[in-house]
Parts: sequence; structure tokens; C-alpha cells
Amino acid sequence: VLAIPYAFAPAGYLNEQYGDFASMLTSMAVDKSGHFVPTDFTAPFTSAGLPMPEFAATIVRVVVALLTLSTVLWFDRKLQPGMAGLTIFLTAAFYLCVFNPRVEPNTYAMIAVPVGR
Repeated sequence: VLAIPYAFAPAGYLNEQYGDFASMLTSMAVDKSGHFVPTDFTAPFTSAGLPMPEFAATIVRVVVALLTLSTVLWFDRKLQPGMAGLTIFLTAAFYLCVFNPRVEPNTYAMIAVPVGR
């Protein structure tokens, strides 16, 4: 599976991407030099000097996850199959972009293709 992209892109570019992926993955797993700063919905509060406690953020994530699940189930039952798949994906991607503490800036690209449809 890792070799398939080499059929469509330059090898140097892919080697660099795989290297960046490996270094980011290992640095996130082992780097204990500093405090973890989430980049999810809590970031604006933190930058405004009002950090949200982890327990409160977890409660918000769980409540919104349950709301997202109920929304997805409703979409699955009420919409046509093609439209349901698109809206379910967009709802899940939105949840991941806004409420995942490990979200990366490029995560928002997940939403671009379906929205551009």
C-alpha cells in the first residue's frame, strides 16, 4: 500500500512526505519536553487567557460526540443514500476538526473535497 503513491508522484517528494510523517509520529509519541497544547475548540479560550480544564473539555467532547452520533443516525435514516453518505462524512469530519485535541492544520482539507462537490 505504501508503494502505490510512487506510481503517481515523484519519488523524492514521497520520500520526504514519508520522512515527515515518521518524524511527526515519533515526536508526538515520545516528546515529553513540554506541556501538550491542544489545537481544538479549547485553543481560543487558552489564547484569551481563559484555559478550559481538561475535565470540562472532555465533558464537552462527549456531549458533542453523542449529538454528532444522533445527527449521523438521523441522516442515515432520513436522507437518500448518496446524500446521506456525504452529510455523514462531513458531520464526522467537522467533529474531528473542531473537537479532536490532536487536530493538525491540514486536517481541515478533509472537508474541502466533499464541500466542493
